[in-house]
Amino acid sequence: MVPKYWKKMSAVIPPIRSIVIIAVLAWGAASLWARGSADDSEKASGAAAGDDADQLIIGWDQDTLTFDPHRAYEMDTTAAIHAVYETLYRFGEDISRPIPHLAESHEVVDDVNYIFKLRRDVVFSNGAPFTAEDVEFSFERLKYLKSNTSFLADQITEVNVIDDYTVSVELTAPDAAFISKITSGGFSIIDKETAEARGAASGPGAD
Repeated sequence: MVPKYWKKMSAVIPPIRSIVIIAVLAWGAASLWARGSADDSEKASGAAAGDDADQLIIGWDQDTLTFDPHRAYEMDTTAAIHAVYETLYRFGEDISRPIPHLAESHEVVDDVNYIFKLRRDVVFSNGAPFTAEDVEFSFERLKYLKSNTSFLADQITEVNVIDDYTVSVELTAPDAAFISKITSGGFSIIDKETAEARGAASGPGAD
């Protein structure tokens, strides 16, 4: 015995099938047109750029105020920053637990003091070695910049270099989510030497 709602559905299926076929044909035509337009655009872009292999042209669907990781807070911009800069911790496949990235490990000394052991095999894109001074500079720059992102570091009271690959961070109050917070793009580590050479500053009056 065929249920009544099956009989009702069978009466509706033919028009739906027709609509689907029409939609698929329309989509195919649109795809071919889009591909042709894309090919034309690529040719035009290549000609405009003089086929310069050193140029990268990106289509972006929103305004980007800055790519400075300590200033940017727009969602798509942050995604781009994560592709360029690195943080002490990040999230992997298990998004419930942050994992070490630029840091090898951390120790919670007490409720408000953290000590991070840093990787020794990391260099910046210019070949400069990554050290604890870069972490200190980056965290304190984030904290003292007058930017949309600075609130992320409000709870940090002090950052100290213990040695080249060890840094301590003191908070104003206990925060069980602190390690998760530093996975944010705002806590990206930048090369202190290069940043200062280009006019960036850390600490009070940061820029």
